[in-house]
Amino acid sequence: MDDRAAEDNSQKSQHYFLIAGIVAYSLPNGKKDPVLGSIPTNAVVRHDRKEFQARKLGNAQMNLQKTFLMKMPDDVAPSIHDVIITNVSYLGEMTEEDFQELSPEMKEMVAREQAEAHAATIGKLPDVFAN
Repeated sequence: MDDRAAEDNSQKSQHYFLIAGIVAYSLPNGKKDPVLGSIPTNAVVRHDRKEFQARKLGNAQMNLQKTFLMKMPDDVAPSIHDVIITNVSYLGEMTEEDFQELSPEMKEMVAREQAEAHAATIGKLPDVFAN
């Protein structure tokens, strides 16, 4: 994507949502029964439309899973059993720039960090989420 396309995307108005949920998981512990756990997490998602269809719920669950996996140490391989959405809050319609309220330098740094985090997370996701 060239700089102009990235700039156009940041100026495009979209609808922002805060998704809260619980990720249920297990960790192998070398014994017969794995260690079970759940952790609350949240993620921000954005869409072109204000309506929140079933497909967007699936994307929201995937974003919660990605957020959960980014919090896990690299040497831990959890098995995710369920992602339960507990709340969807509408934050409003705005551009990415308005949402972030960042200086140009900070926007560049955040974009770089997000790209690095995304690349690191892809390696942890099950194959079904790798796209």
